[in-house]
Amino acid sequence: MKIYRLQKIGSVNGLELREEPTPSPGPGEVLVSIKATSLNFRDLTIINGWSPFPLEEGRVQLSDAAGIVEAVGSGVVRFAVGDRVANNFMPGWHAGPFREFVPQYGTQIDGWMAEYRTVDQNELVAIPD
Repeated sequence: MKIYRLQKIGSVNGLELREEPTPSPGPGEVLVSIKATSLNFRDLTIINGWSPFPLEEGRVQLSDAAGIVEAVGSGVVRFAVGDRVANNFMPGWHAGPFREFVPQYGTQIDGWMAEYRTVDQNELVAIPD
């Protein structure tokens, strides 16, 4: 699959197109075929090195995506192959008052700038046709 990794923080020129194996979903995970992404100001702060959060070179960028479920791991009950989904912008925050920053897309965990992404089923929401 095609995937972009930020190999050098500080400019969009640090993004590198790579070919990597398509991941397989583990228990509780869903494989999403990414069909759309968005570019947020937050994404630009990471790429340009302006983010107040710790940054790691080599991370896949972009915070938001929508796509189609291609495969599900064992124990997945929320989605089936063919479902349309969008990701939760803030991993780990599903409801209630915001309490703390956890690893985020593009900083400490890989984001959505790829053809495919595996993610825990609880980090996705269904989207209508």
